[in-house]
Amino acid sequence: MGSQAYPYKGFLDMLATRNLANGTNAWTAQDHTAYTLTTAGSGGLLQLLPVYMDHILRPSITDEAFLTEIHHINDKAENAGVVYCEMQGVESNPESIAELAFMRAAFPPNSGYRYETGGLLQDIRQLTVETVRQFHTKTYSPANTAIIVAGTVDDEALLKCISEIEFKVLGLQAPSSDAVPVQISDIPRRLHEPFSAELPPFQAQTLNVRFPSKGDDEMGLALIGWKGPQLQNVLERVGCEILLRYLTEGEVAPLHQALLECDPPLASGIGFTTSNGKDGTLQLQADGIDPSELRRVPVIVRSTLKQVLENSFDMTRLHSFVRMQLLEQQESEEENIAAHVDSCIADAVYGDSSISLLRSILNSQRLLLGQDETWWLQLLRTYLMAPSIDVMASPSPDVAAAHATADAARVAQQAATYGPSGLKACQSALDSAIARHQEVPPPQLFSKFPVQSADDIPSIPSSCRVLSEPGVTVNYTHVKSQFVTIYMVFDSSSIPAHIMQLLPLVSELFFAVDIAPSSSQGQVPWSKVVESIQTFSLGQSFGLGVGGSCFYSGSFETTTCASIRAHEDSATTAMQWLLDLCNHSAPSAERIRVYVFFFTKIMPTCRSHFGAGVLKTMRDVWSDTFGHALVQPDRQKPVLATLLQQLNVDGGEAAVVELVRQF
Repeated sequence: MGSQAYPYKGFLDMLATRNLANGTNAWTAQDHTAYTLTTAGSGGLLQLLPVYMDHILRPSITDEAFLTEIHHINDKAENAGVVYCEMQGVESNPESIAELAFMRAAFPPNSGYRYETGGLLQDIRQLTVETVRQFHTKTYSPANTAIIVAGTVDDEALLKCISEIEFKVLGLQAPSSDAVPVQISDIPRRLHEPFSAELPPFQAQTLNVRFPSKGDDEMGLALIGWKGPQLQNVLERVGCEILLRYLTEGEVAPLHQALLECDPPLASGIGFTTSNGKDGTLQLQADGIDPSELRRVPVIVRSTLKQVLENSFDMTRLHSFVRMQLLEQQESEEENIAAHVDSCIADAVYGDSSISLLRSILNSQRLLLGQDETWWLQLLRTYLMAPSIDVMASPSPDVAAAHATADAARVAQQAATYGPSGLKACQSALDSAIARHQEVPPPQLFSKFPVQSADDIPSIPSSCRVLSEPGVTVNYTHVKSQFVTIYMVFDSSSIPAHIMQLLPLVSELFFAVDIAPSSSQGQVPWSKVVESIQTFSLGQSFGLGVGGSCFYSGSFETTTCASIRAHEDSATTAMQWLLDLCNHSAPSAERIRVYVFFFTKIMPTCRSHFGAGVLKTMRDVWSDTFGHALVQPDRQKPVLATLLQQLNVDGGEAAVVELVRQF
């Protein structure tokens, strides 16, 4: 929205383009706000960083900016604004509603972790621009700011840039030779207090919350949360992440088996999150659950965890997740210069101005490989067998109707309060704010910042070779990397529509299917297929077009594409698995039934993500034989119903299996 030195909306992003940056971004967590800037090459970063810091530490928080970006009332007495509209969606989102209920139950009233970072609508409506200015003055101080730079930047040039920020942006004086550096402990105590309270042990409780829904076929979700390790307990914190992956990831995972592989499936998906605050939390979330079945989920989860505790771990599979997380870390370091930024932020917020926390995180995966089964069982017993807070979120048309009624009543009250002249004044102020923000920065403001040249940016060497044989073409592209991605692309333009419409089902079945005896590995049951692929795959997919998925097409949507990403040492293994899956898969009626139930459960959610208007446009624009139209959610419901009917009649299973094999 502009700064004191550059008071023009959009100036920063326009300048970012001249410095080979794709704009700027930001996010807010409970304990910090981060502003990000990514440039191609260091020249743009060094030129742009002082301007960026001026916008962060000396923003022009004007009345006009507040109206457009945070909250205003228009001439129809409606509440709006960028932040306000964003939070309207958040307050109706099932996951956000369940998460907020959990955090409020887990953390005491004086804790900063229990609040919605974006703000609640009722509070945003009461917010004033003066409150925003006061908050910025109190919290955006140099002593409470950390600049984290990742990438190849000359040290002296960076220090010179930081000096410019200190002297020109902040107006600080040059430090004397005996000046004492600012320490984390010097930051005003009021900024630490909301995050310093000790998190007490959880008391077992079940919370029932409702979220607004528009249809009778929407599903509920269950969130089960435990108190986790503290931030500084890095080994146990990373160990809990591995433990949750073992329990949830893949069709052979214990909780996946208990909730998704039963007949019929209780849930359509299961996952987990871990928080990175001073006191950690561990959350397990299952969605796509019939509201009447929600209460069964915590019971089944606890029963499954007890069975794991009694029967011990599959240590081979557990260690494969440790090794995989280590590979994922290496892959992230290779592809993303900001791979360790989150750890640096945690160290800046909670550490001792050292890199000890980051070092611990980098070493943790290797240390976990040395832990025996007793250590892992104790980890499970300590954290996941402890009392939990269970949140059952169910859809409710009544809540949706109540929200609509309350919104209408509020708008009517505001219309009466402001009156015609008041609403006209509100709209006039908004129009003036919009006009103010459309002012173009003067050209001379840009002249101080020369456009960065792409010639100074080193390119990544690559080579390509194409090998062609009758019926197959191999395109080999080489770059210096530890990792490979193998794509197998097939022309699907001639596949009949009644076969092509099975693509969503096949996409989920593809990597979890029996392998026939004719393969290079002999006969392999689907469970071993899943376990084997998990030992080396950093990601796999099967979908419409390159980069597509079951409901969304990627590039070249007249093709279907199977892919696996792996470490270079596993390239041959990955290729062999792709060949066997493509040429020797043996789908069974049992596995097909599981995924038919799975898609039946997730379909309401998928359709709501598309939106009714988008679905109608798809139906109107695309023909019934168009690949993307055949697989989009609105057309899958009758397909699934037909498959399920066939699976339940005599002789129908064989017909369905044959249909899937023809894909």
